[in-house]
Amino acid sequence: MRSTFKRGFRSSNGKTSKRERILNYSIEEIAGILGAELSEGPSVTVDHLLIDSRRLYEPNSTLFFALNGRNHDGHHYIVDCASRGVRAFVAERKVEGVQDVRWLIVEDVRKALQLLASYHRDSFQHPIIAITGSNGKTIVKEWLYQMLGDRYRIVRSPRSYNSQVGVPLSLWQLSNRFDLAIIEAGISLPGEMKTLTEMIQSNFGLMTNIGVAHSVNFDSQEQKLDEKLGLFEHCDTIFYCRDHNLIHQKLKSRYPNKNLVSWSKESSDSLQLVNASADERSKILVRHEGQQHRFEIPFSDEASIENFMHVLNVAFYFEVPVEGLQQSAERLSAVNMRMELSRGQNRCTLINDSYNSDLPSIINGIEWLSRQKQHKKKTVILSALEHEIQNVSEVYEKLNLILQEKGIQRFIGIGFQKEDQIFSLHENHYYADTKEFISAHHLLKIDDEAILIKGARNYNFEEVAKALQEQNHSTVLEINLNSLVHNLQVYRSLLKPRTKIMAMVKASSYGSGGIEVAQKLENSGVNYLAVAYADEGVELRKAGISSSIVVLNPENRSFNSLIKHRLEPEIFSIEMLREFAFSLQHNLLAEEIPFPIHINLDTGMHRLGFIEEELEELVVFLKSNAELEVKSVFTHLSSADNSEEDSYTKQQIELFTKYSEFIEAGIGKVVLRHVLNTAGVERYPEHQFDMVRLGIGLYGVSPSQSIQKKLRVVGSLKARILQIKQLKPGDSVGYSRSFKASSNTRIATIALGYADGLSRSLSNGKGSLMWNGNALQIVGTVCMDMCMVDIGDYDCHVGDELEYFGLNQSLMSIAQKLNTISYEVLSSIPSRVKRTYIEE
Repeated sequence: MRSTFKRGFRSSNGKTSKRERILNYSIEEIAGILGAELSEGPSVTVDHLLIDSRRLYEPNSTLFFALNGRNHDGHHYIVDCASRGVRAFVAERKVEGVQDVRWLIVEDVRKALQLLASYHRDSFQHPIIAITGSNGKTIVKEWLYQMLGDRYRIVRSPRSYNSQVGVPLSLWQLSNRFDLAIIEAGISLPGEMKTLTEMIQSNFGLMTNIGVAHSVNFDSQEQKLDEKLGLFEHCDTIFYCRDHNLIHQKLKSRYPNKNLVSWSKESSDSLQLVNASADERSKILVRHEGQQHRFEIPFSDEASIENFMHVLNVAFYFEVPVEGLQQSAERLSAVNMRMELSRGQNRCTLINDSYNSDLPSIINGIEWLSRQKQHKKKTVILSALEHEIQNVSEVYEKLNLILQEKGIQRFIGIGFQKEDQIFSLHENHYYADTKEFISAHHLLKIDDEAILIKGARNYNFEEVAKALQEQNHSTVLEINLNSLVHNLQVYRSLLKPRTKIMAMVKASSYGSGGIEVAQKLENSGVNYLAVAYADEGVELRKAGISSSIVVLNPENRSFNSLIKHRLEPEIFSIEMLREFAFSLQHNLLAEEIPFPIHINLDTGMHRLGFIEEELEELVVFLKSNAELEVKSVFTHLSSADNSEEDSYTKQQIELFTKYSEFIEAGIGKVVLRHVLNTAGVERYPEHQFDMVRLGIGLYGVSPSQSIQKKLRVVGSLKARILQIKQLKPGDSVGYSRSFKASSNTRIATIALGYADGLSRSLSNGKGSLMWNGNALQIVGTVCMDMCMVDIGDYDCHVGDELEYFGLNQSLMSIAQKLNTISYEVLSSIPSRVKRTYIEE
């Protein structure tokens, strides 16, 4: 290697610097590092850091950091952790009732986590490559790991652990088993990179690109770039693409004395991309130091070619032999940074997670499996890990403990010998390969359970998922749960700290899937969930949802079910209130009193709710029936999204204030008050009262352009090409011959029809589907199960995926074509369309 490392470099010969150490910090040592106030208690040696109580394993050697956030307080989980064996806590205050533990009391838990990570990083002599940029960070990191893995023992950030808490957890992995680290760093606010820079103190830096991703909190792209380039303050060498002119100029002016190593398509840098031709794979010709080399990668998109060039730039600098790089390039694996949740056969839920097979990713998969409370039985299908992980016997031992801790009942191992008895769950099954499992899995009686599918790539676990899936209909509604949470955070940023959130999950979360979306929102800290009818609430309760659930349209015949499942009804008339009180008197136990209800006030919607003349009778009834507890009063604004009706909206809010104050004075109690829906949050922030109701905004749709720019797409409806045909002039397509080709025309038949949610009104050129960012016009009449599109000269193939709505074609644009609203488009997707849930 041509560059020395400021922190020293330990080659693969196993020699270790004097300053290097293994883990096993004593609690006293950590208290000294943090300057924490340490309580008396049991002796604790720390190997593991924990910020999420759901991911606990090996509690005896775990240190829990009680992180506080805008909408959560880690101190609330200390009791649970202590009950499961954790004996050491970094906190800002002690929690009553927790005994026989060691408290490390600090002023700021987040800063304490970062300080410990900095100390740990400084104790090692590892060279570190730090990666930042707007896009491609995780892919470049993973491909560097794949391309350099034969030459170095590499530790890298798990998944996308690149935040203010993700980076410390990544750095904690450093140990003397490795001789190179690759750490990813991302920011969303000005000033954050300085903290990451001082923690990582990297020897090498890599800048992928600069774009619009995560730009919400920055004044300009230039400001965001300046922040990101701060990561390279301690670097000797920085890798980047010279063709990004802004990056090139900024690096030259900011770091004139650093070693800037670039690649380019145009200039004659030491590494130049001469040519790239793509079909299903890309053939890449590069020139490096005057010599040409050919590479082939199993990807054809421009982003993958750019990512590969970043990796190649580093690999050439590290003097990795060209022949080895060529072989590694051909084997590059797709970086699927997500877990997919879908319905399986026999009432099962499948979690398909084959991103990678290191221990953190497996633990993440097991954690998501354990959250599927709609199933009592949990199964893990795992491939053998001998070729993926060092010290595999130690990893298997840890996994066995984790599976038992999480209550997993059945283990299915593929790639194991039948005599292997590595795991000791209630059921353990071993198969030599994927083919043997698929031919025999029907004998296992897999039924009504949640199943995690987690396999190394060479085991072809996509065949396992295919064998267990419920539906083979290729049309799929893909729901990105990370985007859902991002949108929730966008709206939280518009709220006062004490404003609560009620999230709408009615109509199966606007067609997105009630249980899965509700679980994610519950885990993300919303205060209430709201459904339309009692049946929806009962389904959520049976799936293990414990949050408060409001039923917006309860019917009298459902009252007994409401009470049984502790669902909180909206009450909108005095007759309904009497009926519900009567049901309570005959169904409630004494310890279940009082029962929460929510009062709907009609201030001008003229749909449901109490009018002013009924309020006195309402108050009298509430005061005389102690079994009823008013949790909230609310109203619906009829035109919160319409600026032409602002005066009417303000009149409604004034009436609501008057009515709600009358009720509070009458019953002698302060209750939660809420008037704002998604549009109201955006347009009337001064009227948040105590709670707001979020609906379509969570799913990525806003009438406000400024807010829409910040939201991410949650749902994408996709289907595949079934067949391609060549039409001659005069040939017709579909029923009624409503389309006739005027010239030679290529059409594709798509597995998407009006029974899948594609409106028949989009027939004959009114609508289009998207292929690789290109709009393909619908020709002929949309059929029940399929439609046809004109593919022109595009290089489409049978099996290619097309998008109805999603990243390339918005729900709002389709709603405008149909003269309707986004709610209708999204909620019209029927249950026969498979839902797949994505979580990165």
